[in-house]
Amino acid sequence: MVNGWLDGVTAATESVPAMQTVRLSLIEATALTWLQRPLLWSIRATVPAEQHGSFYCHFGKAGALKRQLRMENSYLGYVCLVDRTGTVRWHVHSNEPPTDEQVASLAALVVAQQGVADARLKQEG
Repeated sequence: MVNGWLDGVTAATESVPAMQTVRLSLIEATALTWLQRPLLWSIRATVPAEQHGSFYCHFGKAGALKRQLRMENSYLGYVCLVDRTGTVRWHVHSNEPPTDEQVASLAALVVAQQGVADARLKQEG
């Protein structure tokens, strides 16, 4: 499902040097903020060690962030393509794993976005 999208796109875009994968967990329940440390230990135990450096948890209200990232349903996992300015260029949430064509299409979008970003940097520099 979501991991199929993320794993497929990550593998297909390994040649894009500026591509960074970040995993974000939004924990909004006020009661859970009191259990922040035990929750972090529990989450850390379920995240593979090689992903620890790119896995972030946010405790507290995140309504504005969720709206900006277009992640309004708390029960779904999302994969987002976010540019350097924080603008969501593409996102998906799905119960179905992606097809090879869908992964290839998204990978092409990532490469195209990187080309646009590189061109902007050259113009500004």
